[in-house]
Amino acid sequence: MCAAGQDLYCMHLDATPGIAGLGGVVHLRLAPSIFGVAVSPEGALMYDARAELAGLPDPQTLGPYRAYIAWVATPMLDPILRLGRVTNGQNRLGTISFNKFVILVTAEPSAEVTERGGRLVLRGQSPSTRLQPADVMQLALGVASLPQDSHAAHAGGG
Repeated sequence: MCAAGQDLYCMHLDATPGIAGLGGVVHLRLAPSIFGVAVSPEGALMYDARAELAGLPDPQTLGPYRAYIAWVATPMLDPILRLGRVTNGQNRLGTISFNKFVILVTAEPSAEVTERGGRLVLRGQSPSTRLQPADVMQLALGVASLPQDSHAAHAGGG
């Protein structure tokens, strides 16, 4: 679990709808650096990530799956990078170097998959995504997602 005062370095992983009894947390530590703070060439902070997972059933109970794989992605899900195979208990995920990111855990047909394609079972957002507006997806989609009658109201017609 996340310790008190660690909310900037701890993220909860929540089960997707239809799957009960599982969850986890990802603990983030700043990656070691001789310069005090490690940053990627793009200027993003680098984190060492460890996941603590509980309640994952045998992947075969969810369909034609053999392993659970953790992935990291930007909030817009591009790119999606493989972190590695995970199981119940402690898992070292490796280094993450996105300013804002999501962690996904999927059930996959093989432990060797290189692209995400299986069933999503856990997901969570980095603490840095708290700085986004709650309707960030609507902002990303633009006015195309507004109801038709709202266009008339904005144009003075209603």
